[in-house]
Amino acid sequence: MYRAKADGRSRFHVFDVEMHVNALAQLQLETELRRALERNEFRVYYQPILTLQDDRVSAFEALVRWQHPERGLMQPAAFIPLVEETGLIRPLGRWVFETSCRQLATWRKAGFSTLGINVNVSPREFADPELAGEIETAAKQAGVELSAIELELTESTVMSEAGAPEEALERLAALGVSICLDDFGTGYSCLSYLHRFPVKTLKIDRSFVSRIGMRDDRAEIVRTIVTMAQSLSMSVTAEGVETLEQLERVRSLGCARAQGHYFAEAMDAETAERFLRDRYP
Repeated sequence: MYRAKADGRSRFHVFDVEMHVNALAQLQLETELRRALERNEFRVYYQPILTLQDDRVSAFEALVRWQHPERGLMQPAAFIPLVEETGLIRPLGRWVFETSCRQLATWRKAGFSTLGINVNVSPREFADPELAGEIETAAKQAGVELSAIELELTESTVMSEAGAPEEALERLAALGVSICLDDFGTGYSCLSYLHRFPVKTLKIDRSFVSRIGMRDDRAEIVRTIVTMAQSLSMSVTAEGVETLEQLERVRSLGCARAQGHYFAEAMDAETAERFLRDRYP
């Protein structure tokens, strides 16, 4: 059933031995996931977001990793789809947010007083009416100002919300947090609604940035997004910057911030702090 659904609607697959093996592996992984939170096996890694005016760190994006006891450090792509499918994304997302807020509080007390944190919000979390209250509680308990938090939601997440997505976004924005549309340009791109959303930042998808320097580099698409964002009083962050050429290009196109492997990969908190001490205004 899952194989057929993954291939699209109106399809079927005949069950075979390979599917049986995969199903058992998925069941095992699900069991291990349920225990992972209890056993404190998840880790939060931090990737810096830099302002292009001075190449200084303005915030970190919080990214979850799984320190599996046998498989080692696992990337999100290996387990997040199953986490979302099983509903474990709610407790995991809450843990990531609480952990990120506590780490931000530690950094701010250490002297990085204007540092911010970006945290991703999944479709299931966005649809939960209790999300805003949980965010407010976690931030207060950590001693972090809500204005230091930016929530990242994909376009598809926002537009898949049952009912009016404006109401869900307004509940979050009313707290004082900032809203960022992640992977912009690859989802619904519903421009007619964009001006109605309380969005502060558009994050240009890495697929546009990675083509810089190629024959079809789509630079005009990036320029158009930047121009549109500026007209709506939004800022633009370029993600997936991996080369000096890409950095110089997105800077020339008017992107305010950038992140990517050119600056640093996602790091544990200790490594992130060392990086921070070198690149903080």
